[in-house]
Amino acid sequence: MKDLPLASRQFYAEIAGLRLLCITLIVIYHIWLHKVSGGIDVFFVLTGFLTMLTMLYRIDEDGKVAPFTIVARIIKTQWLHAFIVIVGIMVMLFFTYPIGQWESALAHMRMTMMGVENGYLIDQATNYLAFDQAASPFQHFWSLAVQWQYAIVAAFVVAFVHIFSKQAKLPVRKTLLVVVVVLAAISFYASILWTANAPHTAYFHTLTRLWEILAGAAMALVVTTIKLHRFVARLAMWVSILMLVMTGILVPTTLAFPGYIAVIPVMAACLFLVSITGQTMTWGLFRARLTVWLSQYTYGLFLWHWPVLMMAKMVWQREVFTVEEGLLIIAVSLAFAVISHHATQLVQSMFTMRRYQFVSIVTFAIAVSVSVNLMMTQYIDDRQLKHAEAEHLMPVEQYPGAAVLTTGVEAEANVPLIPPMLNVRGDLPQIDGPDACNATTQAIVTCSFNAGAERPIIALVGGSHSGHWFPALEELAVALNFQLDTYLHDGCRFTNDDFNGQMTEACLAWNATVIEHFQTSPPDFIFTTATLNKRPTIPSGYIAQWQALEGYTHIIAVQDNPRMPHDVPDCIALHNGDARACHVERADVLPDVLPWDVTDNLPSNVTFIETAQAFCDDTTCFAAAGNIIAYRDTNHITATYAKTLQSILHEPLRSVLTETNNLN
Repeated sequence: MKDLPLASRQFYAEIAGLRLLCITLIVIYHIWLHKVSGGIDVFFVLTGFLTMLTMLYRIDEDGKVAPFTIVARIIKTQWLHAFIVIVGIMVMLFFTYPIGQWESALAHMRMTMMGVENGYLIDQATNYLAFDQAASPFQHFWSLAVQWQYAIVAAFVVAFVHIFSKQAKLPVRKTLLVVVVVLAAISFYASILWTANAPHTAYFHTLTRLWEILAGAAMALVVTTIKLHRFVARLAMWVSILMLVMTGILVPTTLAFPGYIAVIPVMAACLFLVSITGQTMTWGLFRARLTVWLSQYTYGLFLWHWPVLMMAKMVWQREVFTVEEGLLIIAVSLAFAVISHHATQLVQSMFTMRRYQFVSIVTFAIAVSVSVNLMMTQYIDDRQLKHAEAEHLMPVEQYPGAAVLTTGVEAEANVPLIPPMLNVRGDLPQIDGPDACNATTQAIVTCSFNAGAERPIIALVGGSHSGHWFPALEELAVALNFQLDTYLHDGCRFTNDDFNGQMTEACLAWNATVIEHFQTSPPDFIFTTATLNKRPTIPSGYIAQWQALEGYTHIIAVQDNPRMPHDVPDCIALHNGDARACHVERADVLPDVLPWDVTDNLPSNVTFIETAQAFCDDTTCFAAAGNIIAYRDTNHITATYAKTLQSILHEPLRSVLTETNNLN
């Protein structure tokens, strides 16, 4: 059987121009627009295209793939350059990042070095462009992790298919095309499904991104069979460029990727490849000498632009930059890219023994990275130990927390804030088995605390803004003698509204399942949030859920905590521990009137609890109160502060429980 023709071995200068365009779009969108440009998706296609061509050439010339040689090549070029950038980032981080973020950064560094940063981000449920969170300076390495994972596995898969095809006397390239198409179809289906139900997982997962890379691999196999007239090829190139440039403008949210929306940049890349390989053609700008020369620094610019941007945000304490500031960020990133590019070449030249070159480079890199990691870890451990020893000696009465606002208790002055800066981000509710007590799909996951046959049951329902009340409720369950059951879902609210795409399909399906469950087996009370951000009224999706449970159970709806305009731990660290610099005006984060006082059609089965007085006085909302840091980011309460919220919840809950007992 005749095989597919193999593309001629040549340097496609236009690809250099496309890479330069993509990195330009990525940098512009990250710095000024806070959106996704589609450039990463094009890089995926190019990875698939060039990797497959490399392996096809090896088969054609040597009669084998030699997968270990492919892996060694990745280590000597891409991984080594990335390693040099990683070390540079750690040095910059030491001087610019608050100490509270070092431990997290080290974890990201380790995952990046191992090429599994995308898996770590999935585990951390991190949104790539969630700027209200403390974005890691290593976060952008997720896309390189996907490409490395693909290239390594693909080398062995292609080697296997090659051997199988020879044994079965099948055409190698046609057999490869069948395998590529089948795997791409599976990946595309997973991408559509997961993007709808678990967008944060889908965004970073190798399986959901695989079809984009395989689209490029397929192009490497079939591109020579596509013949275009010169005019059509030129038109295809222009159309592909227009599609790519328009992707970021037309797509409203990061979480739309990598579902069917990613077809736009992927198709643009495929059209571009057809236009330059289907016909011999030149197009001045994309293959100009300056373009090709600059393109050698695109990889370094991609590696550097994100950490430089993150550190600029940290140093300047701003999310929005002027044109001049953005250009400065680009200039600094490009300068670092040039330095790291030539540093990579220098390190490569130091290891001249070809056979053992990649082994030597890996050994050198591991030695340096382990040393850096040990030094940073030791420093952090020493600081944490000193904090722990100091905190152990601190009298409990020095840390009244919310009680200074709710009961008038006075806090001592000049007392160190807790949690310590090194621990504040990890100061989470201590729910037994956190993975087991938080749903991620539509299935209900529940845990019970202070369970007892004769005790009333309060169900804690919703997402993280419900869950961070757990430390107070856990202690109140003992004090007021009730059973606390948790019904929590990551990144979800107790609502039937998607809030313009913010809630996933899995979240909405979980909400429907929870309602059915409560109608069948209702708890005595449901504890959830009543308000959202600075909205003047209660969201209709909340009300719909409460109405669905009229006649079944009673709702205890608490006012949501104020959301700060800045990351509180970072703000306190950058002001040398002075939390006063991080307080905000109450009018900036809370509505003037309680939302339930101006919301119509509220159901009769709801008791509202005002909680703003636990975070604010009449004019100011506090980043820390009673010597306790209130927030672990911009909007989530620290578990330490949450425990002191008993002072605002105790009497309302006692009243509700007493009234119910009297009715019974």
